[in-house]
Amino acid sequence: MALSFAFRERLDEMEIARNQRLVLLQAEKELQASKSQILASKLANIRSMEHRCLMLDHKIATQNLKISILKSEIEDSDAKYQIIARQLRNLKSEIEELEVMGKEKEKFYEAKRVEMSEFRRNIEEFKSEIHAQVQNLRNRSDEVKAIGLEIEVSGQHSGHFEDEGVNSDPEQSRQTKQTLIKGIISVVPYVLVLGQ
Repeated sequence: MALSFAFRERLDEMEIARNQRLVLLQAEKELQASKSQILASKLANIRSMEHRCLMLDHKIATQNLKISILKSEIEDSDAKYQIIARQLRNLKSEIEELEVMGKEKEKFYEAKRVEMSEFRRNIEEFKSEIHAQVQNLRNRSDEVKAIGLEIEVSGQHSGHFEDEGVNSDPEQSRQTKQTLIKGIISVVPYVLVLGQ
């Protein structure tokens, strides 16, 4: 009887120990499961962070590409600006040169206008002088014609003039005609110019 009681008590202790181990195993299992969940969660967070890092790297690369493109465009724009600025400076210089040339042309044309005005005035004076010389020659021509008529008349009546003591001078008449002819010849070019 005593052996049975001891054996039962031993069995009860073993059962209690087994139950405690089972409880400990269950607790450890639950702890391991909890740790696994925590680890899985941490792994998921790490993967999420890695994914976000990759996305950020992609965005950074994209932004760097955009920055490079913008920098290149800025450099191109600056180069174009420098070219345009140089062209504007050249154009401004050409405009200034043209303005100077325009002023010089105005001065030249003004000088030519003054010169032409003076030339016209001289031409008018020259015309007046020529007209006066032509009129003088006409008057002298009329005088010579009158003298020629007188000479002809005196030649026809030379006998009468000799009787009356009047002598004709053919040499003087010839010299007068030559003088008149020379005067007419010297004026003919000017008359032709006036006729044009």
